[in-house]
Amino acid sequence: MSATVLASIDSVDPSSSRAPEAGANAAPSSAAVWTGRALSGFAVLFLAFDVSIKLLQLAPAVTGTTELGFARDLVLPLGVVELACLLLYVVPRTSLVGAVVFTGYLGGAIATHLRLGNPLFSHVLFPIYVAAFLWGGLFLRDPRVRSLIAPIRRSRRAECQPSARPNSAANASIFASASASVPDAPESACSNASPSVSAAAFSAGGSPSPENVAK
Repeated sequence: MSATVLASIDSVDPSSSRAPEAGANAAPSSAAVWTGRALSGFAVLFLAFDVSIKLLQLAPAVTGTTELGFARDLVLPLGVVELACLLLYVVPRTSLVGAVVFTGYLGGAIATHLRLGNPLFSHVLFPIYVAAFLWGGLFLRDPRVRSLIAPIRRSRRAECQPSARPNSAANASIFASASASVPDAPESACSNASPSVSAAAFSAGGSPSPENVAK
């Protein structure tokens, strides 16, 4: 019986038994795109205002910078650095790079507020609020950001899925026969997954190994 089961399963095309996965680079929905644009737009408007007062060296920028412990002549260089980060973010091809470098810039602001002992929610965490708008907007409208998280989701899903699944009634009976011959495996975190042949009964090629199928 074991030889018959092995021969029957080996004749099934492994590629046909795998469910198609949604592409990580699939185009986002219209609602997600517009929500992302709104979040990014709000952050860009705020940062553009901050850049402009630094480049023009207006009184609020000079006062705020000196109160943070920086020299007055550093207001313009800080504005130039922030402008470079902003330009990288608003250009679609470099928006991901812009979000990364802006995160570093805002991290420096957090460290400065911590050093001065400023209030937590209104000063120390304020750069995190801005970063949340930058990354949240980019996540909703840019598939590249979602593709960074998709491999993590796929790896977690793979832990609870066997390497092969039946895709027809005929194949289901074959897999059921093999499953009946395999000793029960101990329960794990994936015990609530959909019923199928235990992953331990399959080799790397997606077929039951002779050692795991009872004769």
